[in-house]
Amino acid sequence: MNAAEQEKRVRAVVDGYQTAWNASDMDAMRALYDTRVHWVNIVGMHWQGIADVDRAHRAYFDQMFRGVPITLEAIESIVPIGDGGSIAVIRWAVGAYRTPGGHMSPPGRNRMSLVLMPHGDELRILHGANVEIVAAAQAFDPITRKGD
Repeated sequence: MNAAEQEKRVRAVVDGYQTAWNASDMDAMRALYDTRVHWVNIVGMHWQGIADVDRAHRAYFDQMFRGVPITLEAIESIVPIGDGGSIAVIRWAVGAYRTPGGHMSPPGRNRMSLVLMPHGDELRILHGANVEIVAAAQAFDPITRKGD
């Protein structure tokens, strides 16, 4: 499969994720997962298997994410892996939300890593992980900072 075809397949998953998230459509989000999916959320929780990943996402949408928009900023990289799969790094803008502990989290950005594996003619999420982009730390990135 060439790079353009692989990017198209990855973009379909990313677009589906954004659409499902913004509609708070957990059934559509569940349809993006491989049955063996693992997920590491932005605060380090690790969920295993489609039932637990789906249940956890539904719980947090009910508690704090319903109506909180995400906007795709970039698909930063796509690396093909065996059997037609890909590893993709995605950057999102995320709206403000209130945590279960009552803290108001301002709008921010996060980076999502996805391991995507074929399922018929499409890709499904086998592994997902979110990491908050801490703006104050970016100036100290030894790879992207200027002047070194």
